[in-house]
Amino acid sequence: GLRLIYYTQSPFTMNETDLYLFANCEFVISSKSGIEIFASICNVPILGLNYTELLGMQPAKKMRFYPKYLRHKKTGQIMSWKEHLSSPCFFEIGDNQYCPEYEYIDISEEDILSALREFLAIQDWAHTPLHAVFKSSLTPLHLELFHAQAVPCQAYLERTSFFCR
Repeated sequence: GLRLIYYTQSPFTMNETDLYLFANCEFVISSKSGIEIFASICNVPILGLNYTELLGMQPAKKMRFYPKYLRHKKTGQIMSWKEHLSSPCFFEIGDNQYCPEYEYIDISEEDILSALREFLAIQDWAHTPLHAVFKSSLTPLHLELFHAQAVPCQAYLERTSFFCR
């Protein structure tokens, strides 16, 4: 049967074991906490959930991510992905100094399930037409995101395209 181990509290937690686990897994689901670099090193597919700071991305070859939403505090309007790429908010690291009128909100359980279904169904890592539109919207000013092969989940692009003005 299935056995779960609370690894972070086990006596086996060490760098060597971390690398062994990442090197031998099928895929990784992670937040943007830095741990996904192990998956990148081991060339393991990554699903990144609740991402912020899109300007700094991992060089993973097989990666999809679903960012947190940026919501206007007064109007409740969700910022579209296109607006985010052209906004000073894109360059925020740690806090919202450039866009204090916006706040990050976590993705929903429904968003997580959509991202997971999409991720698990990937047969090859070719970009969809909407991914191609996203990639063509990037410039070198988008820093690591411009160079990364990672793209947002189709579900995120579709949902926030709805909010485009």
